[in-house]
Amino acid sequence: MFVFYYLEAFKEHTSYSAAEFIRHCMKKFPYAIECIQTDNGSEFTNRMNGSKTVRPTFFQKTELG
Repeated sequence: MFVFYYLEAFKEHTSYSAAEFIRHCMKKFPYAIECIQTDNGSEFTNRMNGSKTVRPTFFQKTELG
């Protein structure tokens, strides 16, 4: 079993930064990403912010394939 680690720091805690991080991971690792597990933070989803509008975040709209 192989374990890969990737660490990157961003100045912003945003949906754009989260999407950039995943794109950078995809360039570094030779394997397809099958699943992304998050903590449902606001950079990943708007479902938990109490808004009745369910608009996808930049992270959710990012094409990863």
